Amino acid sequence: MIKYLKIKNFSIIKDLDIKFDSGLNVIYGESGSGKSLILTALGILCGSNSSSNLIREGEEKAILECEIDGVGTIQKIIAKNKSTQNIDGENITISRLKELIDGKIENHSQGEQEEIYTKKYQNDFVDQFCQSELNQVKEKFKLWKSIKETIENLLSAIDEKRKRRDMYEFYINEIDLLSLKPGEDVSLEARIKKYSSKELIINELREIRSKLETSMADIDIASRKQETLNTKFSIEFKIEDNSILEFLESWKAQVDDQLSSYEEEYEEDLDSLNFRLYEFQKLKKKLGKNSADEILEYREQIEKELQEIDNFDEELNKLNIDLKAAKDDYILVDEKLSTRRLQEASRLTEELKLNLLNLGFTHVDIVPKIKTKTEFSSQGRSEIEFFISFNVGFEPKEMRKIVSGGEASRLALAMKLISNSSDVIMILDEVDTGLSGKSVQAMAQTLTQLKNQIICVTHSKEIIDKGVSRIETYKENIDGMAETRIRN
Repeated sequence: MIKYLKIKNFSIIKDLDIKFDSGLNVIYGESGSGKSLILTALGILCGSNSSSNLIREGEEKAILECEIDGVGTIQKIIAKNKSTQNIDGENITISRLKELIDGKIENHSQGEQEEIYTKKYQNDFVDQFCQSELNQVKEKFKLWKSIKETIENLLSAIDEKRKRRDMYEFYINEIDLLSLKPGEDVSLEARIKKYSSKELIINELREIRSKLETSMADIDIASRKQETLNTKFSIEFKIEDNSILEFLESWKAQVDDQLSSYEEEYEEDLDSLNFRLYEFQKLKKKLGKNSADEILEYREQIEKELQEIDNFDEELNKLNIDLKAAKDDYILVDEKLSTRRLQEASRLTEELKLNLLNLGFTHVDIVPKIKTKTEFSSQGRSEIEFFISFNVGFEPKEMRKIVSGGEASRLALAMKLISNSSDVIMILDEVDTGLSGKSVQAMAQTLTQLKNQIICVTHSKEIIDKGVSRIETYKENIDGMAETRIRN
């Protein structure tokens, strides 16, 4: 319910604070006293257009505020340059405000009857009696839409993958040619570093061995020459200590052992290792990866995508079969909903006629018409629209073409009598226009039968007397300016 309404500097209203009851709230008073301005303020707080022309003469801004259960405290500030609105102090857009209000308030004040003319309003009126069929349509539509979106996403994704197929196959071929193993890049760098140092050691050992061999050969030559000299010239000169030669032979033996050990381990070609590392680095840069493990993971990923491409036709065929089955199921329940809608619309037409006659119409002719759309939706393909005539001899037409503001309010009341949904707040402006006698009494009785909160502008004593809350408007001239006042 709307708990209160505050209006400040709004046209001829200087400052009003109005409390509302949960039942029938009637606003009455002399013409021009500001009754409809109160409904206009409520309409603006519910998302209707505002204008700086509504700011009270001599003021810079108008402030409107109300509290609605389930929504919060809504405030509208209408300024000459810019207007803003907020809920509980947080600024929001008009569209967001309308979303929050939607379904909670029906505004049938002057110029705000657009909702009742819409097909949605009329369909919702009928659909409250077709919930079982409507829920089945929603369920089948959800399934059909889900499969359809899956197919669309698959087609979109597969198109992209097909464009990359040649590239993927090229990458897989390059990776396979390199025969990468997990962690090989780390192993390669370690081996190159290891064998680079071993090559240096082997070269140094070979040079040492060469010099030792040269030294041993020189000693051997010197020894033989000494022996020749001794024999030829009978010189007695004999080398007794062979320690130098033995030392060199021992040294060479150790060098040979070390060299043999290193050469046995150094079986790989360093150039080939460096070339393999170069090929790996080149592939890593091309693929944008940081390691052999990442490259192998990438290969697994693109191979899976290639398999998905290969399996696409089979998957698509299965999905299309499922889509056709879901479509057939949707059409079946949708046809049931259409039949039920027309049945309920025909039944409701008779009740509406009776209610409208009781509300003061002398002639009512209503024809429900159903239209079937081609596109699927969660609300079904069929739409109900009521064509109506209040004059003898005139063909029923669309509501918006012949129903006036006051008539729209009475029509909304007639519908509410049937649905009796008490959770919707109703705002009505001069619903009794053109009524008298028994018709006014019937209108007053109707307003009290409804369990909704109703805020209604009226001129009829019969309706005023039925009000749980009665708000009388009147004008006073204060300091040379007209001002709306109220009394309860």
